[in-house]
Amino acid sequence: YLIEALGRAGDARAAREQYRLALREAEDDAFRGVGGKVAWVRTSFAAALRALGEHAEVVRVLSDASVTTAIAETPLPGLLARRHLGLSRLARAKTDREREEALALLESSPHAYDGLDAALRVTAQINVLHAARERLASGEEGTRRLAAGLAGLPREGRLGRMVRRLESAREPVAVARALDAILARLDPA
Repeated sequence: YLIEALGRAGDARAAREQYRLALREAEDDAFRGVGGKVAWVRTSFAAALRALGEHAEVVRVLSDASVTTAIAETPLPGLLARRHLGLSRLARAKTDREREEALALLESSPHAYDGLDAALRVTAQINVLHAARERLASGEEGTRRLAAGLAGLPREGRLGRMVRRLESAREPVAVARALDAILARLDPA
């Protein structure tokens, strides 16, 4: 968590140093048979890099067998790795195919794992909302995807008011503004 916090605070040097230290420890643990930590450390660093706008490095850091396995098999850190990888691939996409592959990584999140609890369903929905935002920004019809992204979000409290505001928005600018507010609250990177 420290790695991600340092990246969000804009301290790239400290985030890199903490990543180096944590990765060494996680790899030592993996060598001793304690698994799972490497994917978490890489995913945390990817969050820091995404906050710093280092999308090419996000893709490089997440191009590791431990992360690939987490994305395929483990909701956490798999859902977060999907988010950082998908958004970074979108930022770097040069072809429609690359763009659609990145969007598919985000949009498939709710169905990628069996038996997600409520908190993990929200984490998956955030990925879908990011994809819907990208599609809306590109002028694509995103209403169905947007509705799918909102499906698991609360309808009460401050976030509920934000969701209801988005659901009632009709103009594309109002939809984009309301969606941006929700994403800023749920995923401040």
